[in-house]
Amino acid sequence: MRPPVILCAFSNSGDAYLSQLEKEKEAISDALRERQGKGHLLLDTDASTIKKLRDRLLLYQPKVEIIHYAGHANASQLLMEDATVYGAGLLESVRLQKNLQLVFLNGCSTKEQVDQLLDAGVRAVIATSIEIGDDTATRFAEDFYKKLASGYSIDEAFKLATELVTAKNNELLSTTDNPGRGIVRSIKPPNSGPVWGLYLHQNHQDAGNYRLSDKSFYELHIKSQIDSKFNTSEDAILAALYNVLMTFSDELTMFEDLEKKYGEQWDPKKFDVREVKNAILNSLPSPIAEQVRKLLVTEDEPLTSSERLRFLINTYTVMADLLLFIMFSQLWEALVQGKVLALEDHLKDRISAFFMLDHHDRQACDVIPLVRVIHDTLKAHDVPLFVNEMSHLADLMDEKDGEFFAAYLSITSIKNNYSDLSAMEDIDDRQSQQDCQKAEASLCVIFKEMGFCARYKFATIKNIYINKKKNQPAIFQHKMVKLDYVLVGFTDKMEDFENFTDSNSVVIYKIENKKLFAFNLYPFVIDMNALIGEKLSKIYFYYNYDKNAATTICTYNFIKNINEKKDRLKIPDLPNFLKIKPDLKISQEELETIGPEILESVEVFISYFKS
Repeated sequence: MRPPVILCAFSNSGDAYLSQLEKEKEAISDALRERQGKGHLLLDTDASTIKKLRDRLLLYQPKVEIIHYAGHANASQLLMEDATVYGAGLLESVRLQKNLQLVFLNGCSTKEQVDQLLDAGVRAVIATSIEIGDDTATRFAEDFYKKLASGYSIDEAFKLATELVTAKNNELLSTTDNPGRGIVRSIKPPNSGPVWGLYLHQNHQDAGNYRLSDKSFYELHIKSQIDSKFNTSEDAILAALYNVLMTFSDELTMFEDLEKKYGEQWDPKKFDVREVKNAILNSLPSPIAEQVRKLLVTEDEPLTSSERLRFLINTYTVMADLLLFIMFSQLWEALVQGKVLALEDHLKDRISAFFMLDHHDRQACDVIPLVRVIHDTLKAHDVPLFVNEMSHLADLMDEKDGEFFAAYLSITSIKNNYSDLSAMEDIDDRQSQQDCQKAEASLCVIFKEMGFCARYKFATIKNIYINKKKNQPAIFQHKMVKLDYVLVGFTDKMEDFENFTDSNSVVIYKIENKKLFAFNLYPFVIDMNALIGEKLSKIYFYYNYDKNAATTICTYNFIKNINEKKDRLKIPDLPNFLKIKPDLKISQEELETIGPEILESVEVFISYFKS
């Protein structure tokens, strides 16, 4: 089951610096640390800008239960680090949080913002009626969350914190030694009345009774299942994926159902861990799931350290390449539609350089900087991202002292050291074990921030048919192969939607209200079976483009053997590749057009970046 989220925005100002704001952040983190460690909640304290706050509200919806703001404020505004915003500017994002219990505005004179929050559906709001001192505000928040973490209700925690702070600090609500949290700084006389108020929605007068859950939402105990000679195990990967996917995937709800069924007798250790693995793999987009599957080995299939290291590197490579292909596809669409009219020379040069990489350099290439520069270009032109969580990853990459960026540096360094994966069997076993442990730890950190992948699925759209009845809207029937359930196998299906996408394409998609929201990844990801009229799917990722005086060849890697030389597809030389398949349902003439069409598509894309 998905854990509830407490989302905190601590926004400081260089012009009127609040020295206690960091202390408030640490105090709330300390108060809730045990609760978070037990899996009762997820605490995010990094939404310091309006962009980060909106991104995280989108990322966690609808699991946000408490929003806490601390910083300069007044009757109508909140001062974020990147902008001063009117409270009304957040209402649409707030309305998406269907489980939101409390908004805590710990700044000066925020009472005037209460009504619009209650009208947006917030059940309870804590706000201030006057200017408050920085130190006082911190002490109030610290005591409130300590009481909340101890099992008190919102109403009880509010009364106890108010009583404590009023008794201790009434004379220091705002003085020159204790600057206030107003947007316009001023000094107010001591106040004898209530400073903080708790305001309840008229339809939710019981909102003050809300308490933090004492249930573990992602507790998982897994028996070690790897050769004892090897110090790391699949446990870390499995637990990391389980914990993050509980927030995003419905595939893991069966564990919640069993917990409800067995009540206090529920024991995850009695579970068949294979069911956990299956649910995790079914939650992930198939290209990633195909790689993770190799990491989640069983007792009778132990991996050597070099094998496991190769699979760890491949898993990261597929995730990075997938992000790049999504960015390539979206940039291409933006260029065609005129949303991006011109590209800066540095972007042209970087994309051109990518398509000039030979096989060896492509193996070692770190594509994430290219992903980032395309992301920034699209954002600069106000192009909405299909995978809008990409902005969250960009923010993490900006935090050079953060855990995510350190993990990225670590795994890319390891990948660069093993650029020739075919020679990994010859490396020193002790070194491979050490690098394997580092790569596994880094991948776990990266997985923690990539749980949103479960919101997106992959499919091959083979053909599209129109079904139109009199006086009724048209229905578009898609003959598609949903690329999920990698352990069971793929099947061709007919699915009805109110709109349509592209045929003979591999798409990343999400479905909302019977509408298919899909993004075509051709020619960077292709399904050879769809192109030649075969059943099921055989997915290939673009690898490299080699043009010389005599020939031009595009190489594609089979997704099951990514970064390995076997099963590589060289285009346009398809007839030779497929000569062992005499029963093809398309003619030789049709077959001979497929390779040139793929190659032409790649070259059309490349042409945008020629100087």
